[in-house]
Amino acid sequence: MAINEIINYSSGEVTSGHSVGLRINFLINSFEVFKDNPIIGVGTGDFPIEYKKINQINSPDTSATTNPHNMYSLIAVQLGLIGLASLLSIFYYQLKFSLNSSNKFFHNVGITLPLMFLVMMWSDSYLLGHYTTLMFVFFSSFLYKDFDKY
Repeated sequence: MAINEIINYSSGEVTSGHSVGLRINFLINSFEVFKDNPIIGVGTGDFPIEYKKINQINSPDTSATTNPHNMYSLIAVQLGLIGLASLLSIFYYQLKFSLNSSNKFFHNVGITLPLMFLVMMWSDSYLLGHYTTLMFVFFSSFLYKDFDKY
């Protein structure tokens, strides 16, 4: 069904029952907002307002959203390239630390956690939810601590 929605996507035919089509629409409209504010974004609270303006122009038959269900597009719209670089730098340093770890457990799990989140965040904004954010912070707090120093 998802592949069919991608192949047959047309912003004029997006309906509320087609989650992939809606997510494509969210991504396209979010990119339109991003193009107007690429460096610092529109601000953390202004995504719904700015998205609604673009949505009324590009796809007035679909409802506006407060979350584009893609962490990268949400951060890019709200915080621009600076915010997106900051977000990605967290994962970069986690991967770098894990790759240099001599402990096999911390090496393997330390690589898995950021890769898992990097993939998951293409389909939703998982660092906005309390449970997934808490899990990420909890595991990060001991996976990326340099135990060799103590």
